[in-house]
Amino acid sequence: MDIKPGLPATDNFQHWDPWRTLVVETARRVLEYTGGTLVMPMTVLVQSYWREISDGLSAHGIPIQHLYSTPTRPRSATVYRTIRT
Repeated sequence: MDIKPGLPATDNFQHWDPWRTLVVETARRVLEYTGGTLVMPMTVLVQSYWREISDGLSAHGIPIQHLYSTPTRPRSATVYRTIRT
């Protein structure tokens, strides 16, 4: 994909500011179109990013039921270390 101007280099697309706004806007529009309940499985490890998304959803009156799980026996030490930091 050739995007001009180029996107900033990052190892995680969640660091791009537009991503978090688009999550909220996409959820709002899908619910506006379909109604009902929207299930959005996500892993957001940066607390300020989660706050930005959850505050945005709340601002549009979209109820949130946040479920959190932590591996007890991780398959990979890297996964466990990433989640714990």
